Amino acid sequence: STSPMSMTTDWIFPIIIGTAGVLALWWLSRGSQLQQAYCLEIVGIKNRQQLVSRLSQDDADDWVWGVLQTIRKHQPSPQVAESFLETIVLVMPDHSRLSLVKRLIAEEVKATETEATLFRANAFATKAMTKISQQVGQNYLDNLLGEFVAELCKKNEDMEVFPSRIEEGGSVEKNAENVEKAFTLFFQRLTKSISDLPWQIRLMTSELHKESVKSFPNASQTVIGGFLLLRFICPAIVVPSKIRSLETTPNARVQRGLIIIAKILQNISNNVKWDIKEEYMVQFNPLIDRYISEWNKILEFLCQDVVVPTNTSRTAKPGTAPEYDIIEKGLASFTTKNK
Repeated sequence: STSPMSMTTDWIFPIIIGTAGVLALWWLSRGSQLQQAYCLEIVGIKNRQQLVSRLSQDDADDWVWGVLQTIRKHQPSPQVAESFLETIVLVMPDHSRLSLVKRLIAEEVKATETEATLFRANAFATKAMTKISQQVGQNYLDNLLGEFVAELCKKNEDMEVFPSRIEEGGSVEKNAENVEKAFTLFFQRLTKSISDLPWQIRLMTSELHKESVKSFPNASQTVIGGFLLLRFICPAIVVPSKIRSLETTPNARVQRGLIIIAKILQNISNNVKWDIKEEYMVQFNPLIDRYISEWNKILEFLCQDVVVPTNTSRTAKPGTAPEYDIIEKGLASFTTKNK
């Protein structure tokens, strides 16, 4: 027979579970303001003004590092931590966020077992450096690429070198010559402008060198080239809409040429030549031999120590910056799930 206590448990337990579920849904539906308030309290901050103040303190990098580690410890998915990191580095003052980047670089090197995988994945250090370089380097990209892409648009020369895509009446040989002329023009601009690279980016490349050689003596130049080109310059080449000074939208011809220029640049960075896998690009292997020496000089420059300007701001961005909305939303999502 069934006892009265057992019968009571049979019907009351589902009610308790159901009520808990309703309360959970109610909590999640209360809106972002309550969640944001809770997430700020959980890290010892009562409002946005205090958050700005906390990020302006000398040990802001220690504080952000601690919050980041807490998120990573309790959140299996890296997306919340990545979103928090990628956004908060945009509002932190330079001295703090670059100190944070140094920690992330050292962490990545220490956790990497083989040279081939060093900074190859979307590691936290890579994401932070990419965001910072995009923020501080926009003027540099405008100056490097604006006139160059505008000139390509004006000439509108065919730079397609894949045989089956050649326009009627065109030739691979002539188009390859156009590519070589365009690449030479770009590389000359890169060589002349590299000293104008923002000091924040140079400091990060210098730190990449210092940390990489500790465990992988031959990897630093590949790592620096991968960051500077793959994460910073090449995205602006293949998506020229990011160039603010460009008034003309490149057509399909020019766009294709820019993609090929980016491919050549990346192979020079890696000192890798094309083979039968991309046979149509083998004709550009001589360009690698021609410019590898100049590229190595650029890398040597990027490995050098950087003097931080004395007038560097030590104050976080004002609380009106839109990035704070993203920070609060991301932390609220995390803290709500882990309350």
